[in-house]
Amino acid sequence: MGQLYHEDRGDGVLVLVPAEVPKELLVAPLLGKLAGALARYNQVAGRQRRIRLRAAVHAGEVHYDEHGVAGMAINTTFRLLAADALKEILCGSPGALALIASQWFYDEVIRHSPKFKPTTYRPVRVAVKETKTVAWISLPDQLGGGEGGDIGAADGEAEFFGAEEPDAKPPAWGCSLGAMKRLTVQSRPECLMRS
Repeated sequence: MGQLYHEDRGDGVLVLVPAEVPKELLVAPLLGKLAGALARYNQVAGRQRRIRLRAAVHAGEVHYDEHGVAGMAINTTFRLLAADALKEILCGSPGALALIASQWFYDEVIRHSPKFKPTTYRPVRVAVKETKTVAWISLPDQLGGGEGGDIGAADGEAEFFGAEEPDAKPPAWGCSLGAMKRLTVQSRPECLMRS
């Protein structure tokens, strides 16, 4: 994938992918491989060591300085990752991985390719701090033969999950972003702690 930039964020990681790398690589095959690796790990891990992940993908401008990286695209990605709807959907899923894609990323990358199974994504309203937008959630490890991963209304329906009506925002351009948050399964694996 070329030269990736990454930062360890304690319980998560930020990965920046150069703009020249095709964005579809962040969806397939990466998510399938990640879901498979999580499943293999969780099969042999003890109950207290199992891992569940929330992942977010977005694209936008990134600025580098002496402290690392910054930019609205990074803020947006982490706010998508913090969305209550994403936490709730993963909490209600038997799987170990939930993906949230920004509206721009869904429209420009996911929606137009049947191999990404865009009908398995559901719109959610995201309201975290000053970010109010629509994003799209999927459960990549629940897709199986193309039928699983159902988390609500079919693609194109007006049903949304989550917070209040979003404000319109222009798309961002440049680097692709990915962020993941690690969640260790607690004594009640069916429910995640709100963090």
